[in-house]
Amino acid sequence: MYVYGEGYDDQWGESHYIEVNGDSNQRIYFDPVQKFGSMFSWRYFDINVNWLTSGSNTFYIYEPVRNEGWKNSDLQIGIDTENDFDRSQWKRNNWGSMPPPEQCDGELMIYLEITIGGGIEMVIRDDDNEMNDNVNVDYSDDYAIKYLYIASNVLDKITSAKLYVYGMGHNDQIGSTHYLEVNDNSNQRIYFDPILKFGGTYRWEMFDIDTDWLLPGQNKFEIRESWRQEGWKSSDLKVGIDTYMDYGRSDIKQNTNYKDGELMMYLLITTTGDPDGDAFEYSGTYIEEYINLPDLSDLHLNWQKVQYWLGNIAGWQESFLETEGSVGEEDFRPGSGTDSEDADFHYHVGHGVDDIGTELAMRGWIPMIDYEDVRVDDVWQKWGDEDNEWMFLQSCHILSDSDWVNALDDGHMIIGFVDEGTTSTWLLEYFFTKSINSGWTVREAWYYASTHTYSDGRRVGIFADSLSQLNYDHLWGQGCTVVDEYPDDGYVFIDIWECN
Repeated sequence: MYVYGEGYDDQWGESHYIEVNGDSNQRIYFDPVQKFGSMFSWRYFDINVNWLTSGSNTFYIYEPVRNEGWKNSDLQIGIDTENDFDRSQWKRNNWGSMPPPEQCDGELMIYLEITIGGGIEMVIRDDDNEMNDNVNVDYSDDYAIKYLYIASNVLDKITSAKLYVYGMGHNDQIGSTHYLEVNDNSNQRIYFDPILKFGGTYRWEMFDIDTDWLLPGQNKFEIRESWRQEGWKSSDLKVGIDTYMDYGRSDIKQNTNYKDGELMMYLLITTTGDPDGDAFEYSGTYIEEYINLPDLSDLHLNWQKVQYWLGNIAGWQESFLETEGSVGEEDFRPGSGTDSEDADFHYHVGHGVDDIGTELAMRGWIPMIDYEDVRVDDVWQKWGDEDNEWMFLQSCHILSDSDWVNALDDGHMIIGFVDEGTTSTWLLEYFFTKSINSGWTVREAWYYASTHTYSDGRRVGIFADSLSQLNYDHLWGQGCTVVDEYPDDGYVFIDIWECN
């Protein structure tokens, strides 16, 4: 169940609950501030399917402390005044003095999403900044064209594809005067009326794409005006340009001259499962006893957190675990049979040192020589060759060397520490609670976990292969996961913050 809400900081603690179908045994308690933060955002609650009944189902959000619902100082739920949720203007759930009747009309922004038979959603986008000063006329075809790459291993598993476009129509073009064409095939067109499709204000609209129209590799999506065959003029249709490349979250510019930014068109696909294999997998390595470095203790407790959340809760399969002297360079590059490339998520905890560049220290590490260590040169362009999407390195200093971003090939992220990375099971508890239970992005979950575990100013961060992955990647099965970047655009993204 998705809820568009905002918490306030005078209600810390699990002061609210959702109750399903009037049964006190079917409740989910939550802290409004921890759940929603202090800005309106969509957050979801996992509903036990056994709580649902045929026919009408009731979902009730309640405050048990006062047993009076809630006041606006506790929690607010967005009200959608046009009944189409996040595509319209919304108003706050204003409590207390009653607002005028015209301000009360609308739809409470709560909805239920159900999945039948499984399926993984992924966003395909390019962020190639195709809108630039070279495009200088409103009716240029460049305004209408988006190229999106689909890897062949993903294409084989696609069950549905939806192209989302952020557009606005004008009232001098009534009728199906425009069409969307896929891959330059005149038999692969969807005709539409800009006014009926988008209305007279900017909003997201979806085109259902026949999956047979898609090709392995580059796919071309072009919007044209059918009767003049010249693209379109600004009086017909406008498509939003995102100047910060994060689509609907940023300031939007109209489709007019000299607007630098990203054409707001992206593809949402659903696949039968993990495109890299039949099941999601995780793996781990940890080292407690060292020859030339201080020993570490209780790292098995960290690994148990990974097993619990990814194995027991998320239902992933364990690929392998190597510990102590069995951990070596081969576990971090393809080809050993027990390597991080065999799993979607790899977790490592052990010493990291800033020696000759930063490096992961193995059990027999010796300072100042390349022995019993993993350096970025050892894994250059290796991570993501096969299954791996996320490398979680709970080791000191690794991300203080920006060269580590070059370890990513088709891998999505390296999660880790710039400064000291002291061990903590709470760090993992926070991270997985948010990324699995709350459905937050990997970046959101890591930011929350690090800043709630440490408050001493130490720096942590993420190295990501693309801006889309940094902003939108979820762990498999927990929301949209951005597909591997291909072909590689040569850009990487580094996000570092202090834990205060």
